[in-house]
Amino acid sequence: MLRPFLSRLSSSLPVAALDHVCICVSDISSSIDWYTSVLSLTHAHKSAEHFWPTDPQSPAFLSPGLALFPLSTSTSPIRDHKGAHFALSVDASTFSRAKNGGLQALLHQHRRHSRQSTFVEYEDYGIQKSLFFKDPDANVIELTLWGDECHDADLRSLERVTFETLDGISLRMMTPASPLYTSSYSDSPFHELPWFGFLWPGGNAIAKHVLSNPKIVQGKTVLDFACGCGVGSIVSLQSGASRVVANDIAPLCLEATRLNYQESLNQGWESVSASRAGVSQEEGEGEEEQRMTSNENDIEYVCDDLVGTSLLGQVDVCLAGDVLYDDELARRVFPWFQEMADKGCEVLVGDPGRWVLNEGTYDAVIEHIASYPLDPKVSDEHHGLHTGNVWRVLPRS
Repeated sequence: MLRPFLSRLSSSLPVAALDHVCICVSDISSSIDWYTSVLSLTHAHKSAEHFWPTDPQSPAFLSPGLALFPLSTSTSPIRDHKGAHFALSVDASTFSRAKNGGLQALLHQHRRHSRQSTFVEYEDYGIQKSLFFKDPDANVIELTLWGDECHDADLRSLERVTFETLDGISLRMMTPASPLYTSSYSDSPFHELPWFGFLWPGGNAIAKHVLSNPKIVQGKTVLDFACGCGVGSIVSLQSGASRVVANDIAPLCLEATRLNYQESLNQGWESVSASRAGVSQEEGEGEEEQRMTSNENDIEYVCDDLVGTSLLGQVDVCLAGDVLYDDELARRVFPWFQEMADKGCEVLVGDPGRWVLNEGTYDAVIEHIASYPLDPKVSDEHHGLHTGNVWRVLPRS
């Protein structure tokens, strides 16, 4: 009788499921607020005898499956977890929203201290897709999707248009050859206006200006404000920017930016690497120009209204193409532009000369620095406009 009993003891245990993961945090109360605000977890067992807050020395439990254990005040959070992390499963729609700026916007919104990372890393493992990021105590979190992503297939159905005047950049564009070009909004398959489907005149001018003057962005952090198709982000990285934040309130603009940049990398687009930022042409003579070896995680995607937020010390250059198409928007963004300029950020505005700038209201706060001929494709699509202008926003002091 003993041998069958021992055989049963040595067989594997039938575990039903992973119950929870426990991580250490420096402040349980603020961590509960962060996890409920960013990831919609809920605080469980609030009144149970051996759980926080009834027992301050015990962990707090969040649903689903996360325990927060309080660090002693003399213990610092671990900064390098060497691959250790926990993963939360989400559906395809949530993953798409998180990937295309939604997660990064939440991380910016709920940032607890200046050292807290807001970077989101995307990885494609074939059958599994993942987004990696950190909580305020530098614990590594993964949002994971098993199966296919929820892509807007129509972005990939747009024509890839090469702009030779922009060093051969190709962008997914809505051209006259597409039925979508003349369709009504109600007939369009997109759930938002297709700002991402065009290279606008101001963006065209700013892109030319950055490519002609790469030192503007070399080694710097660039905010591509109201990024649209993402041309400002792409030329900034090509010109040696150390970091780029693509921002728009429209999720499809961020998805189009990601797609356009990814396809630029896939086609082996030539790029001066960031490591050579600041090296003069004479110093670099004889060196072979490097291809882009970076990936789509080089751009941070923030789907949020940043106007009025403080970016002190976070952004060196702000590129703003085609955001002055009406006076109401101009009155809202110009004080913010000037605030950034006051703090040392170079704010560049691109526009073909719309009435908002021509009426003279903002003459005292902007300086015209360059004009560029528009790409023929851009000119044809914008009622025969031929010139794009670049202005610098002047600080108030």
